[in-house]
Amino acid sequence: MKNRKAPAKRPEAIAPEPRPAGWQWLHPALLAVAAFLLAFEIYSPALSGPFLLDDLYLPFDDPNASTLYSVWFGGQRPMLMVSYYFNWMQSGIASTTGYHSINVLLHWLSALLVFAIVRRLAGPTAGVVSAIAAGLFLVHPVQTEAVAYIAGRSDGLSAFFCFAAILVFVLGREAGVGWGRAAAILALFAAAVLTKENAAILPAALIAMDFALEGTAALKRNARLHAPVAAAGALGAGYVLWRLSYSTTAGFNAGTPWQHYFYTQCRVFWRYVKLIVLPVDLNVDPDFAISKSLADPAAAAGLAGIVALAAAAWIFRRSMPLASVGFLIFLILLAPTSSFFPIKDLVAERRLYLPFLGISLIAAGLMRRAPWGVFPLSCAGGVVLLALSVWTHDRAKVWSGETELWEDTVKKSPRKWRPRFQLADAYYQQQRFADANREFAAAATLDKPDVRLLVNWALSLDSGGDPAGALDKLSQAAAIEKSAHVLALTGMVHGKQGRAEQALAALAEAERIDPGHAPLFTYRGNVYGGQGKWTEAAAEFRKALAIDRNEAGARRGLTVAARNGAR
Repeated sequence: MKNRKAPAKRPEAIAPEPRPAGWQWLHPALLAVAAFLLAFEIYSPALSGPFLLDDLYLPFDDPNASTLYSVWFGGQRPMLMVSYYFNWMQSGIASTTGYHSINVLLHWLSALLVFAIVRRLAGPTAGVVSAIAAGLFLVHPVQTEAVAYIAGRSDGLSAFFCFAAILVFVLGREAGVGWGRAAAILALFAAAVLTKENAAILPAALIAMDFALEGTAALKRNARLHAPVAAAGALGAGYVLWRLSYSTTAGFNAGTPWQHYFYTQCRVFWRYVKLIVLPVDLNVDPDFAISKSLADPAAAAGLAGIVALAAAAWIFRRSMPLASVGFLIFLILLAPTSSFFPIKDLVAERRLYLPFLGISLIAAGLMRRAPWGVFPLSCAGGVVLLALSVWTHDRAKVWSGETELWEDTVKKSPRKWRPRFQLADAYYQQQRFADANREFAAAATLDKPDVRLLVNWALSLDSGGDPAGALDKLSQAAAIEKSAHVLALTGMVHGKQGRAEQALAALAEAERIDPGHAPLFTYRGNVYGGQGKWTEAAAEFRKALAIDRNEAGARRGLTVAARNGAR
């Protein structure tokens, strides 16, 4: 009888994690504390940064925020909005530190989950490798947008739930996932999807991980998980498609045909790879051209490269399981935002936050194969993490203020309209009117001026002492759209110059268009006040407050009118 051959040992054996005993918990605990301090240190410049971009569309500054229960608890992304609600209850809009601190705290907790996932998959002897891999997730500069940006919490919180689900999965994967563990994963998956829709891809990542590591045997062993999670994933995908059906910033109504978006993402993928390897061109609003067909050589080459890497990951999944699984997870978790479903912004660094787990696994797999001892690996990893930490600290400074962010963006995207407009608006808010007017003028050369640009430019010119220029811009805006807002501002500028007849004519036309536009009555009250007609002025201020009780100008005007004997 022939002797049966012993099975070949895999180069990266995945062994079960033993229970810590005695003082073995001390090193992980110290690492966790050090990671906590490091996270808050590198993001310290942004901890008091203002509300920016999409932050301004959240209900923090709404006068009725305390009664918007349907928005806080029953609207879109309810898990995310609940987290914002508790911040708002604590700080309102007086301080942003609490909002930013929660983002950094979530980032730290997610890094701990990444450490636990990598260590479980890499084996119990891979503590240093796991720490460095998790450290990359913690300190890499490409993570800054998701962490330093308050609205970036959607990525941070959904990734936290996804990583928790993946950890629960890998802890029970080899022995077979039971019903209790499957229920926990489903609950975490639901929380992730209710935080941000791209988490609906998680079931595909779990199935791919199981199949790549052990094939169909693992899928059968964990059928108690994969069957219900796949069903939940289908429901999640349906929910996402329903959301996309009426969205104008994502989905098939976003303005870019899905084919063009896909061809473009074949190039965007390699920009993301470049930013991970060498994060020297981080930019909140990059100027990225659309590819309309595979006749674009860069798009064709990008797609060929992605297919080649995916094929290599599959071929080498036995000899390099960690790196191969890492690449597949990276590709799968990136797919919702970088494949066929158009999003208005072609590129966004925060979209790498969830897929970065795959980068950590790739790094761990490569380190496991390096012919170095623990000490050289620790030194090399420490140097890399220190350099990245300094880089991230510098990037966090860019997120410390609106002007800093848009100055950096304009420097990197000088030919893009939006950064110029945003920088001009930031200068205007800081009463740097000459700088604002320069940037408004530059924006107007990059694209045909719209009403919003012309109106804001007019306000800046008026505040900077150029009422004639302001009226010219308002006239251009009225030629595009003769709205009550534009005409009321025209009346305001005339009134400030003492031209009561022109002011009242413009305000009367504004009222004919929209009698519910509260500011026009405030401006008319100011005109009457300038003429000494305080009773008529008070009547106008009361009309404004009847329409909008939060009309601050009318409230101040009514006080002044009362002091001047208005009835």
